[in-house]
Amino acid sequence: MNLKLLFLPVTFLIVVFGLQNNSHQYKPTDITNNINADTTLRKVDLGMSNLTISIPRYYELTKQQGTDYWIFKFKPKNNQDRLSPKGGVYLGNFPKRDLYPNDCPVNRQMIWALGQFETLDIKRCTSHYYTQVIIQNTDNTNWYEKIQLFGEARSDKDLQSLLSIMKSISRKNIEIKK
Repeated sequence: MNLKLLFLPVTFLIVVFGLQNNSHQYKPTDITNNINADTTLRKVDLGMSNLTISIPRYYELTKQQGTDYWIFKFKPKNNQDRLSPKGGVYLGNFPKRDLYPNDCPVNRQMIWALGQFETLDIKRCTSHYYTQVIIQNTDNTNWYEKIQLFGEARSDKDLQSLLSIMKSISRKNIEIKK
């Protein structure tokens, strides 16, 4: 009986101190933790739209304008870097649903983007992940009806980085001056 009384407090102390020592491992992550610890993101405007997206500081954003659409692509500034994730944002009325190979298995997830839940497709092919989500534009101040985010990554870690970039899309805070 005395052995049982000694065992319970010792077990309690081991559990309590064990949890305290490991508590530093369970920190919430944010967008910058998914890219790299030493990388900071910078918010960039998507042309004349009221949208922004956050990309790593060593990335560039290029714009392609068609008659009824805009495409903004983000990728590393270093053209030799073919391994880092890359992607883009389509603003227009007719996004292409199947941007990537159809013979790859698709995982669908719900994500929160621009104030609404949308279905994100993640295709896992032999050496790449391909992602895309099409968002209905609920802001009546812009001409485009659809916003499509798309991208490509080569590893699980890069996929998480790409998803962090995609989830960072937001509307600009526009103040109306009187």
